[in-house]
This record gives sequence, C-alpha cells and structure tokens, in this order.
Amino acid sequence: MRTCMLALVMCLLGVLPTWASIKDGDAVVNVGYSTTVEIGDAYQRTLSRATGINYSWSSSNTSLFTISSRNKNQCTIKGVSAGKGRLNYYCSYFYDGFYRTMDFYYDITVKSSTVSVTNIILNYTEINLETGETCQLEATVYPLNATNKDVYWRTDYAAIATVSSMGLVTAHSRGLATITCYADDGSGCRKACTVIVKEKSSGVEAVDASSDVMFRKEGNSLIFGEVVNVQVYDISGRVEYSGMTQRIDNLSRGIHIVKWRGRAAKVVI
Repeated sequence: MRTCMLALVMCLLGVLPTWASIKDGDAVVNVGYSTTVEIGDAYQRTLSRATGINYSWSSSNTSLFTISSRNKNQCTIKGVSAGKGRLNYYCSYFYDGFYRTMDFYYDITVKSSTVSVTNIILNYTEINLETGETCQLEATVYPLNATNKDVYWRTDYAAIATVSSMGLVTAHSRGLATITCYADDGSGCRKACTVIVKEKSSGVEAVDASSDVMFRKEGNSLIFGEVVNVQVYDISGRVEYSGMTQRIDNLSRGIHIVKWRGRAAKVVI
C-alpha cells in the first residue's frame, strides 16, 4: 500500500522513476595504459537536452583499473593489473519535466602489457674446441619487442666446458658438454649448444700436403715462405682474410682455417 501511495505521489509531482541496470558496452585496456569509455550516442543526445544532471562513474575493483577523468558522457580508465571487472555509470536528470535515471555497466578486460620471449636463436648450435680455447656464444631473443630480453647460461658438465654470464665458453678437458641459454622472463624458453672438446694440438694441422710453401706462426700473425694467394676463415666459415700476401697480422684468438695453393691447415691463435 505504501509503495502504491509513493508511486502516486511521485506521478502527481511530475516524477517518473525508472530503475535499470543494463550493459552498455565493453572495453579492453593494457596494464599501464588508458582508454576512454563512452555512453551510447542515444543517451548522449538525451543528456544534451536534460537538466539537473548528476552522474557518477565507479570501478568495481581499483586494483584492476582506476578512473583518471570523467564527465557525464565518458570516462577514462587506466589499467593496473590483468583481470576482468566492471565500470559502473549512474546518472539522474530531468527530461520533459520528469525525473529519470541511467544505470549502466561496462565489462572491462585489463590485459598484461608484458611481451614474453617465444624463441632464442644462438650464433652456434655446435662448436668444436681444443682444451684451453674459448668461444663467444651470442643469443638473439624473439620477439624483438619482448619486455625482458635478459638471458642466463648454464653448462651441464663444468669439468669439460664452462660458460660465463656473458656466454663465453671455455674448454677444459676432452669430452662433450651442453651449454644452455635460458630466457630470464620466466617463459621457459631455452636453446642449447653442443660443445665438443678435444685435446689441444700442436697448433697447425695439415689437411693436404700438395704444396711445399709453409708458414710459421708468431703470436697472432702468420708468415709464409713467399707471397701466396691465401684465405683465412673463422670456425663458422666467415672469411677473415683473402688475397695475395706473405704475412697476415692481428688474427683474433680462436680457431682459424688457412687455405693456400691447394693446402689447408687449422691454426689456433
């Protein structure tokens, strides 16, 4: 009876109540970024002709997203942490002499802005070293816009080969070891390189004896008995020197393959 009397009084006073709670849309925002949510065009047109407007926007969970600015038609939110929540909108106003309300909600999805590592490419997947030699492993992390590109290295047999925090492999004794590079972002992504270690040789290993022109090694230089056409490659096959010469200086530390006049030799600098 009291409810009927209240409704009658409100009608006599020109007040028309409307109670509703409906979904008006949804939005997606990344953690640390902002987006703007607007009420529907029809509702905006109604408010443009309304008077006595009172409105409010609220976040169902401020640990997911917060409100940075608002007006009667739109609200800007900022993602805080990944998850799902609701953005609530309530507005009361007078239109054509009647009191009316809008009661909407918007489903908000907050996505993580973290980009995980999906692949690691190493410059070598297998290397052959002699005891005492070193080789620098380099890792390229994909995707290139990964949030955390840091990696760390581990060896499964430190007595044979160790690896530094920067990926420098050092051979210690004859045998087989596996060096593994891990993504540091917790994605579980990894890539391995096999290290084959042999006992250190005398420094020059002839492959073909069809040439009588020899060379000697002095420090990081090679000196031939005469001017010859010579090519020098690193262990990956990259050309380090090619041309006519009697002397090659400033070779880097590591294993080199030297070819001249049908002869080939492995040289350790």
